[in-house]
Amino acid sequence: ITETDLDAGVGVFSKSGTNYSIATGRIGLGIAAPSASLEVETDSTEVVFSDTDSSSNFALRNMTTGLVDGTDLGVMSFDGEDSAANLTNFAQISARADTTADGSEAGSIRFFTNEAGTLTEQLVLTSDGSLGVGVAAPTEKLDVSGKVKADELCIGNDCLNAWPTGSVFKVDTGDGLTGGPVLDDGTISLA
Repeated sequence: ITETDLDAGVGVFSKSGTNYSIATGRIGLGIAAPSASLEVETDSTEVVFSDTDSSSNFALRNMTTGLVDGTDLGVMSFDGEDSAANLTNFAQISARADTTADGSEAGSIRFFTNEAGTLTEQLVLTSDGSLGVGVAAPTEKLDVSGKVKADELCIGNDCLNAWPTGSVFKVDTGDGLTGGPVLDDGTISLA
């Protein structure tokens, strides 16, 4: 590769059989024609980013001026070829700026999976620590759309690992119930 090639923003060179390329503002490592600003192709199972000081960080930054609410700051995609050799996004993780107002910033992390060919949001962790499973905007610390399976359920310090059994002998009313008390057979209603 020559200085003229570098000035023109094009060139491919190799060292020990590995391609390095610069093409119209793109850098490729292990690939001759990069399709993104930085593209790394390797036959190894991993790519390592190393830092020699004690505060190793990997940052994805969206440096767009004037971000708006709901902007994805960074997306990590997990892609591969399907059975017909189509490049497919099988899953992704997204970090989103939900609120961008100065002093009120809030963000979330969202997890997507490919379901029958469509990328679908499955899980969201909001800025207040609420977790939604199948719920895009959780209103409780854990908000689930669908069935939940657990070995034990605790409300406060009251933990159960099975539903109570037995008979109900008396139901009083009040606090939203009418029609009682019921001592044997009867009907109660929501007020």
